This record gives sequence, structure tokens and C-alpha cells, in this order.
Amino acid sequence: MLNRDNFFKKLNIMIVLRENCSYFNENFIEKFNSVVFKNDIEESVNHYKKSLESQDKIDIVLSEMNLLDKKAIDILEEVKKIDEDISLIIFTKDIENEDLLSLIKLGISDFLIEPFTLNDILDSIEKISHVKYNELYKETIQKDLEDIVELVNEVSIVSKTNLNNEITFVNKSFCEASEYTEDELIGKKHNELSDVNRVIFDEIESTTNKGEVWEGKMKYLSKNSEEYFVYLTVIPLLDYKEDIKEFIWIQFLATEYEQEQKNFKKKVAQNINESRRINTQARDKINGLQERLEFYRSMDFFIDQEERRKSKFLSQIKYFEKLSDESEEKLKEVSSKAKEKIKTVVSTQHEAKEKYDISSSSFSEVSTEFQAKNNKVKELVSILDEQKKKLDRLLAKIDIREIKLGLK
Repeated sequence: MLNRDNFFKKLNIMIVLRENCSYFNENFIEKFNSVVFKNDIEESVNHYKKSLESQDKIDIVLSEMNLLDKKAIDILEEVKKIDEDISLIIFTKDIENEDLLSLIKLGISDFLIEPFTLNDILDSIEKISHVKYNELYKETIQKDLEDIVELVNEVSIVSKTNLNNEITFVNKSFCEASEYTEDELIGKKHNELSDVNRVIFDEIESTTNKGEVWEGKMKYLSKNSEEYFVYLTVIPLLDYKEDIKEFIWIQFLATEYEQEQKNFKKKVAQNINESRRINTQARDKINGLQERLEFYRSMDFFIDQEERRKSKFLSQIKYFEKLSDESEEKLKEVSSKAKEKIKTVVSTQHEAKEKYDISSSSFSEVSTEFQAKNNKVKELVSILDEQKKKLDRLLAKIDIREIKLGLK
């Protein structure tokens, strides 16, 4: 069934009018594949001619009846010279009988009398679209039928008979199977070429005259009186009034040889189908392998990415190792200097203590006099002891630090 909106979307429209019209607004334009506006007959005809040579052929022309210098009849007359199948819709406020007759003779598609609505225009276009669609459908069906008949004609025995059952057409295969020439067969009846009981042919005639198809097996005699069997289908062909105009007889040989040929072809077809199945499976496997290959390719990408990250981390590790080595060297240097200073302080402390001892033994007798100095010395010794403890604690911390750093 024709879908209006879908079919409209395939149409190219040309509108010829003197000035803008409210009917042909944005809502109208968006319904079609393309819409062009013209206001001059010569320009309209030239555009239509050009469209015939392009993919955007103008399908329907809408025109005002009375234009600036001419009438829409002139467009129709000009375009009819180059395209007999033009679809033209005329819209006007009134129309004269003479003009109407001229338009009808020229084959106008439709005309609209104002006032009319947008839906009236769309209905008119739809009506023409239906005609175009049906013509296209009929052409397609006719082409398909011709292709089928041509194919059947190549692979089978074909003949046609008139309403009197007289043969009017035979193909080459019929002549080869029957051993008669075409001239000898034209005008004969099928029952004259067979020794089958007349009842069978009466049944064929009765069935096909009712517009039905007859199918069955039939025995024929060749010109040399040799028997051959066929699978027969008789089809009544109808005219446009659906009356039977002739019959087409389609036959397939059913002799032993032909049966062998048929079986051979069947086996060939089966082998072809099997090959297709195997090819399909192989293609599926190939597709699977390709997918795995793509996966591995993507894995290579991720591996490269990880390698780059690893290289980056290694460079960072080397940088931090370098910083650690530099820090360790600085720590060793600081530790060495601290040890030297501690040694100097300890040495000074020993010297001071020795001096104190000497002073104590030398001036023991004058202890009272120098009590104050003695107290100061004691105080100094006390301070020195505190300093020594601090130094000892510092040395202990340094030793611990060196152990942690692996310096000892």
C-alpha cells in the first residue's frame, strides 16, 4: 500500500506562479524531496528540460492558470514536446470552457478552483502519485513477468494456444523435442501431437476455460512416432478486462534421460549448497580469526603502552635512586663532620677535667679562698657533663641512623 508521506518525500515539485502564495509555506515544502518556484514560463520549461537530464527530475508541476504574459496551457504544450508523461496541476479562480477543453486534450493531470486548502493540493498530488506508483508497479511486474517468461522459455518447452486450442507459438525446445518445425506446429492442436485419451484434453480445456491452472503428466509423440513424457502446466492468460485471451503451455521433459539429468542437476545443486554451507562456515571461522587477530593487535597496542609506562617508571626510579645516593653522600659527610666536632668537644672536656684535677690537688689548701671559683668550676663541670650526655645521645642517634642506612 502506498504510504503518502513516504512517497511525497521522493517527489520533486516545481511551482509556477506570479507571486508568493500562502498555500506553499514551509509546512508544504518540507513534505517533499525538493520544491522550486518559478514565475516565468520560459524559465520553467528550461528548468524542466534540465531536470530530465539529472537525478532530480521534476515529477509534478503546479501552476497558476494565468501568468504574467501567458497561460499554463503554454507550459503544458512546451513540456509535452519533450515529455509526454508530464504531471501538471492547474489552480485558478475561474476557467473558461475553451481553456478547459484545451487542457483536457493536452492531458492535464488535475485542476483546482479557488478557494481551496492545502489539503486539497496535497490530495491532488496524492491522486497523481497513486497513478504514478501504480504505473511504476505495473511496469515492474511486467518486467518481472517478462524475465520469468524468458527464463522459462530457456529451460522448458513452451507453446501458446488461442481460444480454439490452436498452437500460435512454440519455442526452440518444443521443436527439438517434437522434431517438428515451427511452421509444422503452428495451427495444430496439442491432442494431435499425442495419443493420450481425448478425455484428458477435455479436462484441460474445462479447467483452463474457468481461468484455473491445469497440471499433470502428458505423453507426446514426436514426428518419428517416438514417445516422450513431459510434466505439463497449462496457464490461462487474461487481458485487462480479465477475460481469457490465450493459453500458455509449459512442459518439462520427464524421460529417463531427462530424469537422470534432473537428478544430476539436483545433486549439483545439493553439492553447491553444501559448498556454500562449507564456505559459510569457513567464512565464519575466518571472521572469528580476524576478530582474534584484531584482539591481538589491540593487545600489542596495550603491551606497547605498558612498555612505555614501564620505561617511564624505570626512568623515575633511576632519578629517585640518584637522589637517594646524593642524600646518602650528604648524610655521610654531615655525619663525618659531626663526629669530628664531637671528638673535639670530648678532647676539650678531657683537657678541662685534667686542668680541674691539677687545680684541685694544687690548691686544696686554699679551697676556702677559692670556694666560689670551685663552685663555678663544678658548675662548669656539670654543664660539661650535660653537654657530654647530649653528645653521647647524638652519637647514639648517628650510629642508629648509619645502621639504618647501611653505612655500618
